[in-house]
Amino acid sequence: MPANLPTTSTYRDVTITDHTLVARLTCPYVISLPGFGPLGARTLEEAHAKIDNFIAHQTQPAPAGQIKILAVLPTGAGARSMSASTMRGRAERARGQNRKGGKFA
Repeated sequence: MPANLPTTSTYRDVTITDHTLVARLTCPYVISLPGFGPLGARTLEEAHAKIDNFIAHQTQPAPAGQIKILAVLPTGAGARSMSASTMRGRAERARGQNRKGGKFA
């Protein structure tokens, strides 16, 4: 395998990507948890501990009167939410409209 590609391994059916040969990162191990986004770890042992903690948390039932987080929405460029004023501003710019004092010029 070339040295410029990250290596992947699995631990308890969870993929761990090792970026130590590719780039100098603070957390070179990236864990791909199901339902969650990527999660970084500094060492392989820390990655294994995070996976074990995640699986232990998912298998235990939620206490009475509490909810359990099953997944987190992705936070990529297309998944960011915008305020109503930002959406309106983008729509007006797309139409070529400008406001002056709250009214269209």
